Amino acid sequence: MSPRSKPTKKWGQRFVDANSAEADDFSQATSSSNRYKQAVARALEKAKANPAVTTEYSTVYFVGKSAADDHGYGLALVTIKEDKVQA
Repeated sequence: MSPRSKPTKKWGQRFVDANSAEADDFSQATSSSNRYKQAVARALEKAKANPAVTTEYSTVYFVGKSAADDHGYGLALVTIKEDKVQA
């Protein structure tokens, strides 16, 4: 496994622990961190029962995609159950 892929495998748990898109960054991974956070934030916004109005979530899977940059884009598959990000 390359050093670059190690943080990628740990992102999911960081978002679950934070129960939001505001997880702690990995050092030397700013671009990736921003893409994953944006993708998770977009998935969470889609998950809201009334987007931009409430924080009540349905129990389903949501996909978020970050904006692309020179390094590509991030995708996040987020599971929400009872208003909590699930592992």
